[in-house]
Amino acid sequence: MRGVVHLTVVDGVVPEYLAAARKKFDAEYAVEFERNCRALYDRMVRIAVEPQWARFYDFVSRR
Repeated sequence: MRGVVHLTVVDGVVPEYLAAARKKFDAEYAVEFERNCRALYDRMVRIAVEPQWARFYDFVSRR
């Protein structure tokens, strides 16, 4: 994939980061994880890619 990268500095923790973590952890651990992240990070950077080109390669059929 090729494209333009957009960086956005966010005060605190990026909400998408916590949402992704909640999908992997049970509810009790997710609360602890969020608390630890908020204590550790004053700011985070959101990285977004605006795709301009992408290629799919099928490794099975080799094309």
